[in-house]
Amino acid sequence: MAIGKCYDALKRPKLAERYFRKALSVPARTLSAKSRAHATYNLANSLLDQARLDEAITLFEQLTTDHVSIRSSAKKTLMFAQSRLKIVNGRR
Repeated sequence: MAIGKCYDALKRPKLAERYFRKALSVPARTLSAKSRAHATYNLANSLLDQARLDEAITLFEQLTTDHVSIRSSAKKTLMFAQSRLKIVNGRR
């Protein structure tokens, strides 16, 4: 997770994505629900940074219903991602 955050800070979203996915591949008994939610949120943000809007929106939607610890941030970012998707689709 920390390595993913470092790559995120360096504006390397593909590498950040790789490490957030690795964090999420850890068995559930090893990673708390809160840590899993934060890793998912960070993964969704890295997908958003790569303009992979559909994938990011799917993850943000899951977070708004499943994870209390990050629900508010996920809702705000979900609205942003949805507005970007509308803009992108409007250009096509």
